[in-house]
Amino acid sequence: MRSMKSIDSQIRHLLEQKEEILEKVLDKYVKNAVEKSREIIVLLRQIIFQNRNSKLGEIKGRIKEVLDALDKIIPELPEGPSKEMIEKDRDKWNKNYEYVEDVMSGKERPDLNDLKVGLERNFTRLGRDLVELAKKLADRLEREKDLLWSEQQEF
Repeated sequence: MRSMKSIDSQIRHLLEQKEEILEKVLDKYVKNAVEKSREIIVLLRQIIFQNRNSKLGEIKGRIKEVLDALDKIIPELPEGPSKEMIEKDRDKWNKNYEYVEDVMSGKERPDLNDLKVGLERNFTRLGRDLVELAKKLADRLEREKDLLWSEQQEF
C-alpha cells in the first residue's frame, strides 16, 4: 500500500508533467508551426496581388519550417488517431512544398490562387488539429491525476 506522501508526490509530479507537456507542445512547436504557416499565407497574398514570383523561394523555405516543426511534434506523440491526424497534416504540407518546388523548376505552371487556397486550408486544418491534440493530452493527464487522487482518497 502506498503512503499518503507517496500519492501526493505522484500527483504533484503528474501535474508538473502535464504543464511541461502542454508547454512543450503548445508553446514550442504548435505556435512555431502556426506562425510559419501564417507567414506563408501573407507571402502568397503578396505574390497574387503583386505578381512577385521571386517570393516563391521564400514560401518554399517557410513551408519547410512548418514541416520541420511537424517533424519535431510527431515523434513526441503517442500512437493513435491524434498522431495519424497530424501525420496527414504533414503529408498535405509536403505536397504543397513539392508543388512549389515543381513551379520553381518549371515542371508545373503556377496556379498561385489554387496554392493559396490549398495552403489556407492546410493552415486552418493544422491549427484545429493541433488544438484538438493539446486538448486530448490535457484530458488524458487530467484523468491520470484524477485516478491518482481517487487512490489517495481510499486511504
